[in-house]
Amino acid sequence: GQICLILNRFGMLKPLTFVQWLATNRCNFACPYCETSSGKAKDNELTLEEVTVLIDDLRAMGVRRLFISGGEPLVRDDIVPAMEYANRRGLRLGIATNGWRVAEFEAPFRKLKFFLFFTSLDGLPEYHDEVRGQKNSFDRALHGVDLFARMGVPVRMINTVIHPGNISQLERMVPIVKNSGATSWRLSPVSSAGRASGEPGYVLSGE
Repeated sequence: GQICLILNRFGMLKPLTFVQWLATNRCNFACPYCETSSGKAKDNELTLEEVTVLIDDLRAMGVRRLFISGGEPLVRDDIVPAMEYANRRGLRLGIATNGWRVAEFEAPFRKLKFFLFFTSLDGLPEYHDEVRGQKNSFDRALHGVDLFARMGVPVRMINTVIHPGNISQLERMVPIVKNSGATSWRLSPVSSAGRASGEPGYVLSGE
């Protein structure tokens, strides 16, 4: 997916050292260009017991970093025990989240070892909240970035998916991102997979 392509550009993907786990397909949002069409959980999602077995297998393979995404991983009731187990087995954590629930997890997060925080902004605050369907979702995403900055997590990425509906907002987003706790801001096109597949309105023209 787009996240792995971005991490590869940063030299963070190496054979057998990095694994991405889509913890759930559930999400509290329904973004119109979600590349995984997240919303409802899949029938075959791993139980916590199965996750611990997976982590044991990954550790035996020499994996050092586990990047957790979804869906929205923080809607899993057992996500903290899974992350704690990964740390105990020697895996550092990365997480991709829309930021809505990050504040609820501040106490356990401060006890975990992370290498990466990844979130997305769809545009300026009002536009982002409209896309996400929740007021204050922009502020909560930025709060997540700032929390992980205060925690000393070395890589804090903001990603913005670019399309004709938000490209004019980029210049005004620059000072917001610059003054946030992010270490980088990545711009990416709408994925042709998932919910936006076949939707011509998201395609950028040469102009």
